[in-house]
Amino acid sequence: MLRFHLIGDWPAGSITCTPTASTFDPTAEVQQLIDIAWAARKRELGDHLYDGRLCRLESFHHAGSHLTLLLSETSYKSFLGTNYANPALADRFGPAALANALGFSTAVLSSDDHIMLAVRSRTSAYHAGRIHTFGGTIEPGHSINVFDEALRELSEEAGLNRSDIADIRCAALAEDASTRQPELVFLARSTLPRTQIEQQINKQEHSAFWPLPVTRESLESAVHHKPRLTPIAAAALLLWGKRLYGLPWFTEHSCRMTE
Repeated sequence: MLRFHLIGDWPAGSITCTPTASTFDPTAEVQQLIDIAWAARKRELGDHLYDGRLCRLESFHHAGSHLTLLLSETSYKSFLGTNYANPALADRFGPAALANALGFSTAVLSSDDHIMLAVRSRTSAYHAGRIHTFGGTIEPGHSINVFDEALRELSEEAGLNRSDIADIRCAALAEDASTRQPELVFLARSTLPRTQIEQQINKQEHSAFWPLPVTRESLESAVHHKPRLTPIAAAALLLWGKRLYGLPWFTEHSCRMTE
């Protein structure tokens, strides 16, 4: 299932990231569950698993055409052990029990009108083998620009340079209800055709591209039948449909996934 916290149309320069104190406060029981989940995934993935620093979404404020994100610091281990492995901890201990690492995802529209998603590799820590967008999680820094992060990930995962992107907008702050992770969803238009983008895939991150022709029929079939789509990938398709076919289309076809 899927939740939309905010839906909009934010171009570069309209989103500000502000550091703040963390409210993540795992109890001894929660910390033990984090350690257990981490050890289990470490046995499965070995050196593919790395405990990096991440940004935790504390809150957000939307005023006019500007979006402000208040971010603290957390870790990948804490995120994996709470949001990914034990999201129901929030029902017992409240939101302070989840790491809530802020993610970002981009669905690219090729110059010949295909939405370019990809199949995550089998070594991915979560959503392995499922159809997803290009993205990652925000890392702490002196000055965080979420658009730069999205463009960097497009370069690393899909071989797309800034000159290959004609336009990029943040279309929503969404949440995969199965993990309760907050995620910025970006929509980008590329100047390159589908076949050229397909040749540039990072095979360590993704095993294959999953191009979807942009027609009403193909979008509606994908969002309703959800062929291995992650919830955030489905969100991206719904948001492309909103941009191309309007708010009534989005409202009609998103209701089944956001109930």
